[in-house]
Amino acid sequence: MKTLARVIFLPFLFFAASVQAQESNPVSDIQEPPIGQADVHDFECMGNSFFSQLPVEYDLGLYCDAGYVVTKVAEDYSASEPFVTMRFWGAYDVKATETFLIEFYDGMPGEPGTNVVHSFNVTTTPKPTSFLRFSSVIHQIDVEFPSAVTLLNGWVSVSRTTLPYSNTFAWISKAGAGNALSYHSNTVSWDGNLGAPLFCLGGPPPVPVANWSIVIGLMLMAGFIALGVRKLV
Repeated sequence: MKTLARVIFLPFLFFAASVQAQESNPVSDIQEPPIGQADVHDFECMGNSFFSQLPVEYDLGLYCDAGYVVTKVAEDYSASEPFVTMRFWGAYDVKATETFLIEFYDGMPGEPGTNVVHSFNVTTTPKPTSFLRFSSVIHQIDVEFPSAVTLLNGWVSVSRTTLPYSNTFAWISKAGAGNALSYHSNTVSWDGNLGAPLFCLGGPPPVPVANWSIVIGLMLMAGFIALGVRKLV
């Protein structure tokens, strides 16, 4: 009887341990590069990414806050397929819920003839990582667009628009490794800063399995195991 009880309840103990692991605080193992040095991260793109710019190191935070003089940062990309999700990393003033204006251009922003092809206002919940930028926790930011972006070769800009404005938000980047541009509201112009913002573009996110579905599955599995044990007895 004790053996049967162990067989039935082991799946539930495994499920409880899994839930507890998912709820652990990722900020418990903080890492921060010395001033003037880059740090190696463990950031990952989505499993179904169609574009990724993810240098192994980061050492720069590019301001892109609607409440600051530098309101946007843009970078070029080349995706293999139309995409509906974007992942990037930010630091400094990161709120529990954030809003962003994300725009896609068919050419270099600020150049004659360049147009905004897609424009989205998105709301998301940033996830803390175990890395820092100047004592500020770096957050992973995942957004899903309401429609697919069909512009496979272009530029994308990010602007944090969350109210009320306080401090500033920065897009985590690698200095000297990309083509990033910053938009300055005081001069109404785009300027190059030679940074490579870290980001990925991809397909739809996976559909999460509800906890109750897992519980029902474990109960059914436990039931089949119990029937098998009874037959053996």
